[in-house]
Amino acid sequence: MKLKISLLMFTIFILLFSASTVFALTVDEIMDKMEETA
Repeated sequence: MKLKISLLMFTIFILLFSASTVFALTVDEIMDKMEETA
């Protein structure tokens, strides 16, 4: 049972990490476009 919980936490951590990476890249793209239009 303990193994399942740690596996679940590990999966959530990876999901959060990839989501934040994608978010950072998206923000970078938006900033670039804003600078171009400004």
